[in-house]
Amino acid sequence: MPRLLPLAPCAAFLLAALALLPTAASAAGILSIDNQQAAPGDTLNVNVLMDAGVQGLASVQLVIDFSRSSPPDASGGLRGIPATSGASPSEVTVIPGPAVPRNALVTASQRSGTQVAVGVVGVSGFSGPGVLVTVPLQVPTTVRPGTVYQLVLTNVLAYDERGAAVSVATRPGTLTIASVLVGDVNFDNVVDLRDAMLALRLALGIISGTPEQLSAADVDGSGTVTVLDAQLILRTALGLPPIGGQPTDDRRAIETAYQRLAQAIRSADLNAVMALVSTDYIQDGVDYQGFRGVFADYFSTHSNVQASFQVTDVSFEVIDGTDVAFVTFSSSISGVRLGDLVVDREDNTDAQMVWIKQGGQWLMFGNQQTQPQSQAQSLSPGRIGDVLGRPMSDQERHAFRIPKL
Repeated sequence: MPRLLPLAPCAAFLLAALALLPTAASAAGILSIDNQQAAPGDTLNVNVLMDAGVQGLASVQLVIDFSRSSPPDASGGLRGIPATSGASPSEVTVIPGPAVPRNALVTASQRSGTQVAVGVVGVSGFSGPGVLVTVPLQVPTTVRPGTVYQLVLTNVLAYDERGAAVSVATRPGTLTIASVLVGDVNFDNVVDLRDAMLALRLALGIISGTPEQLSAADVDGSGTVTVLDAQLILRTALGLPPIGGQPTDDRRAIETAYQRLAQAIRSADLNAVMALVSTDYIQDGVDYQGFRGVFADYFSTHSNVQASFQVTDVSFEVIDGTDVAFVTFSSSISGVRLGDLVVDREDNTDAQMVWIKQGGQWLMFGNQQTQPQSQAQSLSPGRIGDVLGRPMSDQERHAFRIPKL
């Protein structure tokens, strides 16, 4: 008769085997914050994102901590946007994500200058992926360009509709402060008539201005704000060519164009986007109408669209009698898909776009390739970054020519 193992060793063996299996905690969902970029004086939307592993939430409490930055921030720190009138002085604006039930209670408060506490309370469960909440933050106008804030989620408590704890992990993000746009005296990321008027008031001593404003208004780099600076800013605002056509002026015009592009994308303003595109545009088989169709489709299928661009290099040439600029840039574009509330995010580094000067204005022209170079470079459905540029090889760049228009 076979000999049976004692019960105690069998139980010990089973327990040891079970201990090796994945636990529920290892499959916890993740709450995260995206990496973002903003300029001094910007208002940016900080999205707290849920991945697909976040399931069955009913109530959540968390803190967005931005106390750490490099270099240390001496400007007073990021601030939440005050909530509607009648609210507590510490209460700040918070926007529930599309997945949060309409009857849920949502509020947020500023804790000193380094934290915002957020609370979501409901009785019906909701799940990711998607945006949990959006917290608008104001960037100080005096913060030093190049400062990088750590955006950290702490003190997270999450419960389902029965009051049972829900395990979630967190992933931090960063906020990088970009350089101030020359001529943008009021720091709203666009050079317009208001900036020209501010520069004129500074030149005449009507207002004193901050050191940052004086630096942004000193377009000609003379060290003093004069009526000439106001004139140069006005020409930029009106889309007129810079005086003298110096490369530095052209670079500033292109940087301004990218700032306008970011603002147009965030506003889902298709006409403003297309105003920066040449009607002769072709990029890997996509023409002007194709470009328009890509953005029209994206704006109709996404909400809460965010965009930022950073120009890293501009090389100017005259090709076939036309002023051409090879622009290298990085970009970050995101939006919440309306169908499934998933956040689409596109990050590009060292992408290139060919711009040409037409009628005194710099416009996106594309690489003039009538076909994709390879299957990998074919336009991906739902992406808008593909039509804005991609890395170009030296061979492509040297072979670039202006077709007969």
